[in-house]
Amino acid sequence: MAMRTIRWAVLAGLIAAAMPLATARAQYESSNISLYKQFTLADFGNAGNGNSCWGYVSGSGREYAIMGVSNKVAFVDITDPVNSQIVATVAHTNSLWADMKVYGDYCYVVNEAGGGIQVIDISNIDNGVANLVRSVSSPSTSHTVGVNTDSGFLYPTGSSTDNGGMLIFNLADPSNPVKVNAWNTAYVHECHVVKYTSGPYAGKEIAFLFCGGQGIYIVDVTNKSNLVNLTHKTYPCLNYCHQGWTTDDRRYLFVDDELDELYGCRNETTTYVFDIADLTNIQLVNTFSNGINVPDHNLYFLNGLLFQSNYGTGLRVWDVSDIMAPAEIGYFDTYPGSNPLDFVGDWSNYPYFPSGTVIAGDINRGLFVLDVDANHGGIEFNFPNGIPDRVQPAGGTTVRVEVVGTYGGDPQPGTGLLHYDLGGGFVSTAMNQISDNVYDAVFPAVPCGDTVRFYFSAEDTEGTVYNDPANAPAGSHSALSTGGTNPVFVDNFEADMGWTVTNESVSDGAWVRGIPAGDGSRGDPTQDYDGSGRCFVTGLGNGTDLDGGPTRLTSLAFDLSSGGLVEYAAWFANDDNDADRLTVEVSNNDGTNWTPVESLGQTSGWELHRFDVADYVTPSAQMRMRFSATDNPNNSVTEAGVDAFNAFTLVCEGGITCGDIKKLSARCRDNGQIKAKVVLIDESFSGQTVTIAIDGVEHVLTISGRRAPHKECCFSGTRTITLEDPAGCGRSKTVTCP
Repeated sequence: MAMRTIRWAVLAGLIAAAMPLATARAQYESSNISLYKQFTLADFGNAGNGNSCWGYVSGSGREYAIMGVSNKVAFVDITDPVNSQIVATVAHTNSLWADMKVYGDYCYVVNEAGGGIQVIDISNIDNGVANLVRSVSSPSTSHTVGVNTDSGFLYPTGSSTDNGGMLIFNLADPSNPVKVNAWNTAYVHECHVVKYTSGPYAGKEIAFLFCGGQGIYIVDVTNKSNLVNLTHKTYPCLNYCHQGWTTDDRRYLFVDDELDELYGCRNETTTYVFDIADLTNIQLVNTFSNGINVPDHNLYFLNGLLFQSNYGTGLRVWDVSDIMAPAEIGYFDTYPGSNPLDFVGDWSNYPYFPSGTVIAGDINRGLFVLDVDANHGGIEFNFPNGIPDRVQPAGGTTVRVEVVGTYGGDPQPGTGLLHYDLGGGFVSTAMNQISDNVYDAVFPAVPCGDTVRFYFSAEDTEGTVYNDPANAPAGSHSALSTGGTNPVFVDNFEADMGWTVTNESVSDGAWVRGIPAGDGSRGDPTQDYDGSGRCFVTGLGNGTDLDGGPTRLTSLAFDLSSGGLVEYAAWFANDDNDADRLTVEVSNNDGTNWTPVESLGQTSGWELHRFDVADYVTPSAQMRMRFSATDNPNNSVTEAGVDAFNAFTLVCEGGITCGDIKKLSARCRDNGQIKAKVVLIDESFSGQTVTIAIDGVEHVLTISGRRAPHKECCFSGTRTITLEDPAGCGRSKTVTCP
């Protein structure tokens, strides 16, 4: 973290309360990473904040997370990660910034408030003993500390002596570090010191120094009495060169700049890649990003993977085996609900445990013990024809499932299962194996109008069971049982269809229809749900949120007298998780009386919600919906959104099946307009609906006669049009637009 100049910004960001583990797994968004266990700041004695982390493996092979918090360093036995437990702590001067490294059976801890370098003997940690041997008094403070376990030297940086440069301590006696020199040309924020074993620098010990606004220095520290500067490098958008790590072959260096996003040079989290084959003339060869705009912090390389702690978006894992085309393959967002351009969330991580367990240290929420699929091999599930959100009432809806190994994982043929819940708990049934690890999952009959929850599972050759979704059965897919739908009132909010807004004590941020204009830093949506462009949000301007309330958004009346369902996409973000809510209500008497449907606190981005109106009120011809958002009292950053409203009735008999579809056609005109059409075998389905998607954005089409046409402008490049409903038909078209 950038020292001193952003201290108060960090302190201001410490606003998120630690949450109970009972809700943690459902709360944190993730992909290919799952949570073993979380230790909140309360678990560490109500510490003021978390900071850095590192790892240690004892002589017996037990694994320990070393977690830094404001007033202590804690040692956590994670050998059995689900049952991890804190076994020892050592206090230090209260500080927001602290860091630690390990050499042999000793842990070295520094902080920015005082106390010097703590030397902690952890050789008896298996018995819960961590013994503070001594504190080296000079330097009295350091921002971070590095270690080269190959050479046996400790490197405090950002210290209170030697111009804040890099100090060098000999660990010949690891219990008693002895200072031998210092590099003081510039302030050093962090260092990465390695010993070369091959190539032109074989036998050399090289320090990569990350020096804030000064950029990168590379120093030959082989001879501790004769330090040699090899190069000094800056790069475009240099704001605060924070930290970096090399590949194992020492060919490439990855660097994070902590402030290039904050100060507007970059509008997305950016990692810089340098070719370091020639240490006297390193070259920037690539940058990459996942498109999210938060500051980045610490990153580490292991076996072709890059593990990044990116503050408000948590731990991000990249496959960097192709240095020119890195791919993000997993993430675990330790700061859910928004991606603020602020110093909150994930500070650091440690991916080097032999078991493959990964830990992440979070400023606001403590220690996360994580299962990262890519770090120990695994299996994943592919669905070439998609996952249905609707199934046929009579049964027989089929989903093709492909099970593949990832990062050395090996799936076991014949182990694929479909698990479904019709209301009485999950029932497991074998999927039909088409070939090795390729299956067809066939759904049973489901009463029309009911929702079936389901997930898939398979085993690897070691007998480990993997699920999709990964957090099943707590999380699952779901599908509505219907032969089709008849739309009653569909609104993507591209046109004004008569919704009204009324306000009570609203000073800013009332409901407004338009294209989201925020950057997401305050929990606001940056785009609508369905890709059409517009939605209703509480305030359109960047930096504008709801103040006061409630602000109420009310639909015009619609007719569901024969019964039906309502769908909508909802967004709600609240930075302090207080009593503010997005309240959803339904009326069957034209708005005279209102019945609550749900009250939403924090959503994980846009979420699609559906309910049967008969579960709440008697269906009528005078139905209305109302969405009310509040920030009252006005003490929070509160953002709400509504999109993709759909009131419809169900077709339970004679619904459309794949066999009723004659063809799907699509083309792109010279002006970029895509024209698509679903053609059925006869006119008996006229008035019902089918659903297509253009690059994943769904469009519900009403059948007229035998045809359901759709046209949309304007596109460029290659686009894929797929038939989504009826599901599992495997029909798609690819078009190329100018």
